[in-house]
Amino acid sequence: MTTHSTEELILEFDVARILLAEEEEEEEASYVVSLKDITAQKTLEEQLRQAQKLESLGTLASGIAHDFNNILGIIMGHSFLLERLKSDPVKLSQSIDAIEKATQRGAALVKQLLTFARKTEAVFESVLVNQIIEEVVKLLQETFSKTINVRSDLKRDLPIIVADSNQIYQVMINLCVNARDAMPMGGTLSIASTTVEGGALSSKFPRATAREYILLQVSDTGMGMDEVTRQRIFEPFFTTKGVGKGTGLGLALVHGIVENHHGSINVATELGKGTTFSIYLPVEERPIESHRTSKKAMEDVPGGTETILLIEDEEMLGELARAFLVSKGYTVLTARDGEEGVEAFSRHQKEISVVVTDMGLPKLGGEDVFKRIRAIDPKAKVILASGFIDPEVKSEMYKAGAKHFIQKPYSHDEVLQKVREVIDIK
Repeated sequence: MTTHSTEELILEFDVARILLAEEEEEEEASYVVSLKDITAQKTLEEQLRQAQKLESLGTLASGIAHDFNNILGIIMGHSFLLERLKSDPVKLSQSIDAIEKATQRGAALVKQLLTFARKTEAVFESVLVNQIIEEVVKLLQETFSKTINVRSDLKRDLPIIVADSNQIYQVMINLCVNARDAMPMGGTLSIASTTVEGGALSSKFPRATAREYILLQVSDTGMGMDEVTRQRIFEPFFTTKGVGKGTGLGLALVHGIVENHHGSINVATELGKGTTFSIYLPVEERPIESHRTSKKAMEDVPGGTETILLIEDEEMLGELARAFLVSKGYTVLTARDGEEGVEAFSRHQKEISVVVTDMGLPKLGGEDVFKRIRAIDPKAKVILASGFIDPEVKSEMYKAGAKHFIQKPYSHDEVLQKVREVIDIK
């Protein structure tokens, strides 16, 4: 059975081989091909998945608000101290470091939320599961009540699996939210990863035909379940939570996602003794890829004497970016909106080596700025910066020739590194 997708229609193909009586002697066969329109089914599945994502985010909302208020409190407090610590270089440096770390913490939390909440079609690619778990653990530690102790025990150098990272992220969040709800008075939530041989699973899961599987386990020390409840937990809309506290879709979607990844899921639970969900995902048999990237400190990033056009409507951000670019020797032209940016490029295009532009600009958005600048000079080098770029918009930008993006809030060394890298492209 094969599923074929277009922008308007999703068809499921079934090919059946039939042997006609009169053809038996010649061993000839005929085939029957049937088509079934499953567009509505797939659309409903995606709507349910997105609705459940929003439900999960809603359950994390109070923790998110609490953490952001803590982050803002750290930044405000140390900003207040900066003027008073001028005579104490050590304490001044400590306050600056605290502000930088708090900013990075806030940026990471926003990135995690956007990654989880975005609405995208499934994209199966090489995935390192431990990286997803580490992101989930960070989010839980920031948003769950401090009465929940979040632990992780991850096997190092796990092999690659082919998966949709966003859906695996959703599976882990759903299971962890369930675990939290099972521990209203607090407890321990444990996440573990390891590998198991496929042969050891075949008796329990007939579909387990891969040579090796990654095992993900989410355990809690909560209330546990009786056998009747355990047998129903993957049914859509089945929930033991009170009215208004859950749709009953979380575990049903977990089950669907695991099945879609050709994996299996098992639940071990006992009343009063907690619950453990075990997920088995088949391993892609190919060498592991390195996802490590090296970061250079600002002083290590080479500068230059080229001219840069910086288009940024946030005055303070623009001034900061201009200051650290100038400090590395660059000449910086600035513009406060999209139209002003295009006009500046038109006047100084022969001098400008690279354009750095925000996406959310007044008068003319970053996408249109990019297109107009490339219409003036098809070889113009443009770096686009944004706190969030819709995946569909980003895809269109790639088609239009954009290749360089920076995630806001960006670090100074990140911008300097990207600017140097883009200028040096031949």
